[in-house]
Amino acid sequence: MKKDKNTLAAAAELRRRAEERLRESKKGEAARPGTKEETQRLLHELQVHQIELEMQNEELQQSRAEVETGLAQYTDLYTFAPVGYFTLERDGAISRVNLTGASLLGIERSRLMNRRFGLFVSDDFRPAFNAFLKKVFENQAKETCEAALRTDRNEPVWVQIEAIASEDGQGCRAAVMDITERKQAEEELRKSEERFELIFEYAPDAYYLNDLKGNFIDGNKAAEKTTGYKREELIGGSFLKLNLLPLNQLPKAVKLLANNAMGRPTGPDEFILRRKSGDKIPVEISTHPVKFGNRTVVLGIARDITERKRVEGEILRLNEELERRVKERTAQLETLNEELEAFSHSVSHDLRAPLRSISGFSQALLENYKDRLDEQGQHYLERLSAASERMAELIDDLLLLSHVARVELKKSKVDLTALARSIMQELQKTQPERQVEFVLAPGLAASGDPNLMRTLLENLLSNAWKFTSKKPQARIEFGMTYHDDKPVFFTQDNGAGFDMTYADKLFKPFQRLHSLADFPGTGIGLASVRRIVHRHGGRAWAKGKPNEGATFYFTI
Repeated sequence: MKKDKNTLAAAAELRRRAEERLRESKKGEAARPGTKEETQRLLHELQVHQIELEMQNEELQQSRAEVETGLAQYTDLYTFAPVGYFTLERDGAISRVNLTGASLLGIERSRLMNRRFGLFVSDDFRPAFNAFLKKVFENQAKETCEAALRTDRNEPVWVQIEAIASEDGQGCRAAVMDITERKQAEEELRKSEERFELIFEYAPDAYYLNDLKGNFIDGNKAAEKTTGYKREELIGGSFLKLNLLPLNQLPKAVKLLANNAMGRPTGPDEFILRRKSGDKIPVEISTHPVKFGNRTVVLGIARDITERKRVEGEILRLNEELERRVKERTAQLETLNEELEAFSHSVSHDLRAPLRSISGFSQALLENYKDRLDEQGQHYLERLSAASERMAELIDDLLLLSHVARVELKKSKVDLTALARSIMQELQKTQPERQVEFVLAPGLAASGDPNLMRTLLENLLSNAWKFTSKKPQARIEFGMTYHDDKPVFFTQDNGAGFDMTYADKLFKPFQRLHSLADFPGTGIGLASVRRIVHRHGGRAWAKGKPNEGATFYFTI
């Protein structure tokens, strides 16, 4: 160990002062015989040498303390190092191991002494490990190997072993690092690459890889089929070199390559692809720059869209045909509407006049010639008058049904509560003597044509009024409920009701479930209700029971 300069200087100074004091104490004394002088000189040397020995002893003590401190630090570093450290004999027996090494093997340090390391290597890797250990002692240089260890864990522990023989060649020092996570990551990467290769190779679309200059690196089976070139012919070529694109498509292809060079994906873009045979097919190309290590390549997907284009063309042709047919049918409907308008005009004017004459003359006969007619003649005239009135009522209802189907919808928010109240009041005025309880829910509203909404409610509430006419205490309700979380309006009464077996006839024109003698009517009102509801995008249905009333539902 190197001596401290300050300590040596102090020792020299001490020796100088000692010599000086010795000389002062002997001043004035006569010189003694040579033997005494020699004795004094030797004593002086002994004293100086004693001081030097004391100083050396102090230095040795300090050096020992430093060595012990360093050894303790080394021992801690060795024991608690995150890497497993082993000292192995030539036969592989463990003579020393740290805590991490023991943890890798899953056994306490004390129980590992003199046990061969190779026993902890899995059977598949043991021959390779034995060859590795032999090589370490033969080459006298650092060697590396990877192996799987046998432990109590469900999965093997993968390690990397670096070892070098000791100077005497009787043992070696080995560093063992746990690389299980790395191996698992490599295995996942391998499986991922296998999956990618399978997807790449057997994908139904043409998959290809090219560099940033557009040169093909690889292509799958579908790429061979789509282009007509074998894989060996594709590799090293490009869209330009193989003349795969017409000249007018090249600017778009150059733009695609420029985007790829900047790391941007492209597509899908439509191209016309020229196959090796010269045939041209429409394709849809998408590209995605991807990293392979330090290299960027482009994954391209070219989809043959020949069938899609054929279908699109067929759809376009069918749409044109449909438009033509719609125009023809629209023209036919317009013609029919015009004819219906003419018919309605005829019904309204030409048929009403004879009916009015029949009804008028029948009434005149009854008033002016009643005394000349017997009872049977008067009965015939009464029936004739009633039939003509019913015919007039039927004409009115048919005209209303026709109007409902043709009138233009002008939607706005309609206060259904106020509308129903007004209709109920009008009904009560027609027969003020009747005892009817009206139940009306407040705040009901809907978006619809106000005139058609009035017609709808007039028909439903008039029906309820008519079919409760034989009830001494009638009850009619207009309200709202919910069905499938959607609002549903309804009218309900406690009148004659109906048999649900015939419910499908309720909303059909001229279909009646009760006799005219019991309840007069034309059978057109509910047909108008359903037509109005359908024109507003809703639906109508009913529930009932004979003599217990009926409920009519509708949505808007």
